Amino acid sequence: MSSEPALLAVRGLTTRFPGVVANDGIDFTLYSGEIHALLGENGAGKSTLMNVLYGLVRPAAGTITLRGQPFRPASPRTAIAAGVGMVHQHFTLVPTLTVTENVILGAEPVRAGLALDLRSAAEQVRRLSEEHGLEVAPDALVRDLPVGAQQRVEILKALYRRADLLILDEPTAVLAPPEVERLFAVMRRLAAEGRALVFITHKLREVLAVADRITVLRQGRVVATTTPAETDETSLAELMVGHQMQLHAIHHTAAIAGTVLRVRDLRVRDDAGALAVDGVDLEIRSGQIVGLAGVEGNGQTELIEALAGLRRPDSGVVELLLGDRAGHDPSEQKSDGPFSTPGETGPSFVDAKLRDLLRPGSDGGPSVLVHDVTGLGPRELGRLGVAHVPEDRHKHGLVLAHPLADNLVLSRHADPPFARGFRRVFEAIRGFARGLVDSFAIHTASVDVPTGTLSGGNQQKAVVARELSRPLRLLLVAQPTRGVDVGATELIHTRILAARDAGAAILLVSAELDEVLALADRVGVMYRGQIRELVPTDRADRTHLGLLMGGGRPP
Repeated sequence: MSSEPALLAVRGLTTRFPGVVANDGIDFTLYSGEIHALLGENGAGKSTLMNVLYGLVRPAAGTITLRGQPFRPASPRTAIAAGVGMVHQHFTLVPTLTVTENVILGAEPVRAGLALDLRSAAEQVRRLSEEHGLEVAPDALVRDLPVGAQQRVEILKALYRRADLLILDEPTAVLAPPEVERLFAVMRRLAAEGRALVFITHKLREVLAVADRITVLRQGRVVATTTPAETDETSLAELMVGHQMQLHAIHHTAAIAGTVLRVRDLRVRDDAGALAVDGVDLEIRSGQIVGLAGVEGNGQTELIEALAGLRRPDSGVVELLLGDRAGHDPSEQKSDGPFSTPGETGPSFVDAKLRDLLRPGSDGGPSVLVHDVTGLGPRELGRLGVAHVPEDRHKHGLVLAHPLADNLVLSRHADPPFARGFRRVFEAIRGFARGLVDSFAIHTASVDVPTGTLSGGNQQKAVVARELSRPLRLLLVAQPTRGVDVGATELIHTRILAARDAGAAILLVSAELDEVLALADRVGVMYRGQIRELVPTDRADRTHLGLLMGGGRPP
């Protein structure tokens, strides 16, 4: 490719924000017909570089040429007019419009200079869809499409505007394995047609599978440009973080004890009133991780939210069994730090007004205290030792405008030692926060900065740190490493396994099949509101599970 003239050439690009150099003298070259992967930790400068190319950010220094001509887009409209398209990780589609209406939005064709020509637009969308292997019905409503088809609509939007340089930002984040392979086929086809693609991702296996070249950024600088033939997953990970690392979590079996969570015939509706969880039965034991893989929109969100007290079930029963192995009242136990049961650092398990029933233990063992917690709120569940890492950290996990220290004691700010009566003890809050910052390697100038100023990966580590530091019996984890770099992923995985080893029962929901297989002791697939199979991980087959995620019926 180097013998051909570059489609895009970036030289010495520097981008600054107050107190931060996001891009520091970056050189980057892109050729027609190539898939160029861009790797880097959160905060490495990937998004800033792409936002410069798409007209969302102005650089402080450096030059950009596109097709040999100077290029410095003042806005996305300017970039689109120059043939640059971007498919964002979070889709920008209007659910109530058709595929055609979404594709042409903002660039509508007209007939006789006045009337909107939807018929010719639909025909053009159909032709583009067939030409590029992006099969999707032009007249379908976007809200009725699976997530993989919605992504193809986003690509069609860019092609409709004649993009020959396409930026794909984390395009596989919400796709099942069969959909990932279909996307890669589309990417290869577009490259074969002469288009240039920039592929931003954290998934090293995918980079090696589809990219022609790979550029790695670290702390705003290019540290390497290589090819899949010249590298491997471990080398790429170490280039990203700047040191040797254990790329995959070392999974071992923990001592599994009594049942902690029991769910029977649970039914939960989504925001539109449709049944999202349809008769789920589930049991999780102390020292066990149950992992549910699945494409978004199959009821995982509603299941986790119902168990975390954020959504009321339609019917069914959720029970917490809180007797320990020795049969003691859990409220008598004292806290020894993270992953321990409530004691001196928080309210006891029996503070809430709950529906309790003492039942004989299994196999004639000691009695266990069973709480029917169906429909209880997050605060009451927290008092019972339930922690929740939500899939949307901005909506349910953090208050971005508040200081990091406040977010690290969120929901515990009125409890000792963080408060005495009605007075907050700021020194205790800051001291506790500084301990979590050190323990979880949260990169921040201070615990007093607004949480929204942290990178996405550090925001996620803050949520995980807070939830794992509270008295813990049951941990509900949804998409724990979405959009998080390999360094943060390694830390989060290690801490989840440590919580399990300390006796927590854990429900892990993830669209990342590899993540579920790496962490879980038992694994299943959630599809259309039901759990399809639940087997020990050592008996799980990746291909079989991938087909189940896509709705297939393996032979």
